[in-house]
Amino acid sequence: LGDVYKRQALYRVRWWTVGVMVAEIALTAIIALWTLRSPEAMSAVGTPQERDAYARSMFESYYSRYEPSEFAAQVWTNNARIAAVCVASGITGVLPAYVLFANALGVGRAAAVMADHGALDLFFALITPHGLLELGGARSLTSVSLADEQESLDTAAEQRLFRRAGLEGGGAG
Repeated sequence: LGDVYKRQALYRVRWWTVGVMVAEIALTAIIALWTLRSPEAMSAVGTPQERDAYARSMFESYYSRYEPSEFAAQVWTNNARIAAVCVASGITGVLPAYVLFANALGVGRAAAVMADHGALDLFFALITPHGLLELGGARSLTSVSLADEQESLDTAAEQRLFRRAGLEGGGAG
């Protein structure tokens, strides 16, 4: 019964999940292009020396300083923590949206720096496995929190309509 419920819950938010993923990827691409084309935005990322160090060694070292299984466990644990916070705070809708925006900002800026240094191939080679874990798992749960917030708003609005119409106990809630 538990597996059926989990599948139904994920099925229920499938379009929220797809929408969140598409929106985050689009926002990340916009941020990357804007940062790459704007000297002011690129300067906000760091000094030329800091960006050079990031592109030449720091980005790759983040993905390679630990054994793959240890790194995967760290990514999974971090994503689980972020997803739990988003689900717990989902009623506001603010924190999940902020988390998604902050992630898009960080990834977009990193992509811009790597592209500026001719290392976009390295960027995608290293970020793709990490991103698949994030987009598949954490974004599903973040989508659940956003979908639940929308459902709560819809239910509250429906209950107000029933009360205004003089119908008792109407609505799904």
